[in-house]
Amino acid sequence: MEVIKGLGDALAAYASDVDGQDLSGYYVYPSYVLADVRMEDIYGENMKKMREVRERVDPNGLMALAGGFKAARRFRLPFVGDIQRFYCPRMSLRHPIRRLSLEERLDRSASVANLAMLRSHCEPSHIQIQTIKWLTFLLEAYLRILPPDDIPTRTRILHQLDINRSVLAPIRRLPVELLSYIFSLIVKGSPLRTVNISATLARICTSWREVARGHASLWTTVVVDTPNGFDEYRELFLPLTKDMLLDLRCDNREILGELWDRMAPYASRWRRITLEARLSMLSDLQVVYMERLERLVVFAYDAPVSTELSVLDFVVAPRLRHIALTLDELQSERQLHVPVARKLTSLVIEAMSPFPITHTLPLLHACADTLQSLTIKVRHPLEGSEGSYPTSTSDTFVMKALTFLSLIDPACALLNHISAPLVRELILGNVPAYGTQSLLGYLTRSRASRSLRILRIYSVEERDIYAWIPCLQLMDSLIAMHFDDLLSNREFLNIMVRRADKPVLLPSLKALALDRVDEEHGELQGIIDEMCVSRAKPTRFPGCEEAYELLGWIREDEFGIRWR
Repeated sequence: MEVIKGLGDALAAYASDVDGQDLSGYYVYPSYVLADVRMEDIYGENMKKMREVRERVDPNGLMALAGGFKAARRFRLPFVGDIQRFYCPRMSLRHPIRRLSLEERLDRSASVANLAMLRSHCEPSHIQIQTIKWLTFLLEAYLRILPPDDIPTRTRILHQLDINRSVLAPIRRLPVELLSYIFSLIVKGSPLRTVNISATLARICTSWREVARGHASLWTTVVVDTPNGFDEYRELFLPLTKDMLLDLRCDNREILGELWDRMAPYASRWRRITLEARLSMLSDLQVVYMERLERLVVFAYDAPVSTELSVLDFVVAPRLRHIALTLDELQSERQLHVPVARKLTSLVIEAMSPFPITHTLPLLHACADTLQSLTIKVRHPLEGSEGSYPTSTSDTFVMKALTFLSLIDPACALLNHISAPLVRELILGNVPAYGTQSLLGYLTRSRASRSLRILRIYSVEERDIYAWIPCLQLMDSLIAMHFDDLLSNREFLNIMVRRADKPVLLPSLKALALDRVDEEHGELQGIIDEMCVSRAKPTRFPGCEEAYELLGWIREDEFGIRWR
């Protein structure tokens, strides 16, 4: 078709200046191609204009044919002897044009491009490819003139077009390794529907089915809502996983007991488990040893039957690295007991209502040498001091590997109990009034401020900026800060201005979250500009004698830096 279009362009160039009519948008097609198409389907309203030009300029069509031979020689294109310029009907035709009904077009398409061809190993021949391309053109032409309200007909045409395009799709001829990689990316895009998507891919054609069924990782995620759903997975898809580790998610809290019994025989295969359950049900589960389990996520709702029952005792997993636990209420230390915590690197504890932070200390002690990321938060904090559960500094312990720490509401009291010399990112939210003193004590212990690079603080009770200044004075290594309550204060911004006669606050700072402050407090624009200019640092760029690195602005809700 590219060759034919090129020839058409050459012939159209010949006619472009005829009678002032620009005909360059009209193409030449071989008569065998035009045998099954109505010209009105292709060119619509332009047909009348073209017929008028034809009668005035070249009634016998001889000039167009001669021009075609000349253009073919010039551009070294193969010339088809029976080319028919559509505005020259008096030329002899080997295959006269006739009109095809929609049913004829669909029947011809289905006879060449169908599910049998799509599912076969054989690639279509050159003739079949050209035929499918032309039939696709015919159907697309009919689709353009179809009334919008004719939904059934449109659906039939689109269905056949999907088959035509699938037969010719280059992806059917990709190497197995590349196709497997593409399948993996598709499945990762919808982690809760991996098996369904994989099964759909396997139904496209024989080659895809073989690739999908041979790619074990496509079948390793189980998402079940009923016990029968797990039975179906075990029968149809489990054999395809070979010996790969499995992931499970169940959001139906009513079936957990029955599902757990079905899972137990495959205990050595589970890698990640996500469960939703009633808190009272967890204590009734059979204790299972899962030697390869790395990630456990539990949503446990309702009040506990007893505060002496652990939420996590139903699994013994020596390789467990991540725990995420969501509770309605956290009432005792025992609820957080983990049988084996020596390999734990990531921990998330989330409660609906406030709780004393001391309930978490035994678990944190158990994983103090390995834990790298810790998040403790309350979804629905209470107003005022009620539920803040302040604590005093007691015997502290060192969390040697911790690099990320996020504490929300009463969890901020944890700063009174730990030293974490390697923390690089600290997030504090709904900070109680005692938060400044807790933070100051944490920063001075073990010189934790040396490693801190990113600080985010939201919604503080203590709004006196001078209560926070001692903490900031210790953060010489801080490079990014999000702290709306301070950054919207003119006095604090004035303190942040670099002056020659005063020590600079936060000397390593490279970015601030100023977007929202700039939008909501227009009156601060002047002092913000002054601060940013004063903190510009000389730097070197190729070809520049003098250059400065400006203070970055952190976009809201992310740490992508927008330079101002």
